[in-house]
Amino acid sequence: MTDNLIALIHELQATLGKMEVALGAISEAIVWTGEDGRIQWSNATFDQLIERQRFDVLGANLLDLLPLRQQGQAVSLEQHPLNQALTGQANQTNIYEFNQPTQRFLLDIFSTQIEFKGQQISAVLVIRDVTARHQLEQRRAIQFSVTRTLAQAATLEEAIPRIGVK
Repeated sequence: MTDNLIALIHELQATLGKMEVALGAISEAIVWTGEDGRIQWSNATFDQLIERQRFDVLGANLLDLLPLRQQGQAVSLEQHPLNQALTGQANQTNIYEFNQPTQRFLLDIFSTQIEFKGQQISAVLVIRDVTARHQLEQRRAIQFSVTRTLAQAATLEEAIPRIGVK
């Protein structure tokens, strides 16, 4: 090999290393699958979300590692964001429930199909944990409701039954 080709290979390896570090450091979980749904790459955030080590994740079927629910019901295989991406359905963002033994998450998931030279080769999911944001919104709604009830009541005794305090 020529020195130029060797230098280009080293430069490409360095760039790939930097991309791995950058994608691994962002707060969103990212997972890339082949057309068979098996994980080809994931970042550390995804591995932490599903409470698995990297060697358990690579090559595993994403559907097995990321069972989702919406409104308490299991998401069907056809409606799972992975299958939506793999079947070329429009890029979508939806909120899903994901339960782990240690915690329940609300996840905002965007999925898309990746094509190369006109042929589908994989799917990418970008997953954002919105649990804390959702809890904050619920707390604010409760605080607003209590404040409104207190403001509308003539006395505290009148407000307490409306608030639901026992």
